[in-house]
Amino acid sequence: MITVSRKQISIPFEERVICFYGDSGKDTISFTVTEQIEPNCRYFLYILFSDGRVNSIELDDNGEGICTWTVLAEHIFMPGIAYIQIKSVNDSGEVWHSPKATVEFEDSLDSRDTANFTPSLYQQLDSKVNEIYELANTFGETIREYTAEIVTSLADSDYITRQEAISLINESIDDLLLPLSRRLDGE
Repeated sequence: MITVSRKQISIPFEERVICFYGDSGKDTISFTVTEQIEPNCRYFLYILFSDGRVNSIELDDNGEGICTWTVLAEHIFMPGIAYIQIKSVNDSGEVWHSPKATVEFEDSLDSRDTANFTPSLYQQLDSKVNEIYELANTFGETIREYTAEIVTSLADSDYITRQEAISLINESIDDLLLPLSRRLDGE
């Protein structure tokens, strides 16, 4: 069990490996907090990963100095060495915090496939490009419908036939959308 006493955090060597990256709900870590327990305090675990990202998780508190953390996959951003810190907070703000301590999240051979929770930059960009492409198509269709109504009223004036006006507008819209379509299709 990890102990927080006199604002120090003590982790037995055999407990420094917290879990495997990608596992979810398989491990529950207990913290014994011997600091002065104030009423209405909440305890938070902060994890600083080697890439600089920080996650904070509210610990379950039994009110008697034992806090638990059920490790979920989304809590662990990456495998490797990380720092943890416990903070106690009440309605007025931070009451105390422990110093940092080193822990490890093991890498599993299959974690590369199963623990990818955030889409890659390529996937995000691809999704955004597809969204823009759909918007452009919707925009083009809306323009065609709107201009068809205008053309109908113009065609009634005997300056141009309705079909000639629609053809000209469709050609113009296609000329506008074609470069966008080619660009989005990677041509």
